[in-house]
Amino acid sequence: MTVESSLHVIDARDLYLKWNRQQLEGLADSLSDEVISVIKLIPLLLHVNSRFLPGFIGLDAPYGIYSYLPDQATLKAATLINKKFQYQDEGKITNSAIDAVYFQKKIIDGNMKCWVFKGSNLTKDQSTQLRDKFHKIVSWVSSQGLNLTFELLSSDEFRESTKYGDNENKSIFLDYYYSESVLLAGKYPVWWLVPPNKNNEYSAFVEHIKQARFVDAGEYIDLGSTNSFHKSDILHYSVEQIKKVKKSAEICFIRLIIASRRCSEWPKIDG
Repeated sequence: MTVESSLHVIDARDLYLKWNRQQLEGLADSLSDEVISVIKLIPLLLHVNSRFLPGFIGLDAPYGIYSYLPDQATLKAATLINKKFQYQDEGKITNSAIDAVYFQKKIIDGNMKCWVFKGSNLTKDQSTQLRDKFHKIVSWVSSQGLNLTFELLSSDEFRESTKYGDNENKSIFLDYYYSESVLLAGKYPVWWLVPPNKNNEYSAFVEHIKQARFVDAGEYIDLGSTNSFHKSDILHYSVEQIKKVKKSAEICFIRLIIASRRCSEWPKIDG
């Protein structure tokens, strides 16, 4: 049983990383090269602490993203910002200030958001410094004409949040989040390693993964489960969208189509 579970978990991780690479490559279908270049620069700006790049606030500021290694195209784009910048390869940082950076392009309205998850080991002063660095990077991105919103928080704050945008149901919000977000750098979501038939035992299965050491516990991040998501939630969500039809009929129609598709493909394991 342990060997079988290990293979399932490792296969799930590899499948997610493959899917994520495909999603990153697919951004070129809907975004310009200039926009993609700016998006890919965000992890680098958070990863380094260089006075020659946007985001520098002082030599003592926390920086670094877990296991992030920039590619040559990103480093070249950074030198276009400032020719004096030289990347110093410190290898893969595991004790980093930032756990992960995700980019979300919403299916329905096309709005874009960058989620930055800070490490849980930061002191209050370090968190303040990281937020200052973060705001400088946000200002630079805005100066490039990119309409991108940002969120800086810890994984604990994300799980405990009660703000779900247009989705009143947290599980629906997470379902959209996991399907729309791509990992730019750092830790992948452990949710992707949990089999559908174990979703109702999410916490126990995640603990099982941790205790059995199928994968390194430091390489994933726990952003929560959709285990309270049921078919009835989709029906309730659809009714709420109909009530909002006057606000935006086109968006409402698209949301109802997606909800209908999800209902038709709902797994038989529910409950």
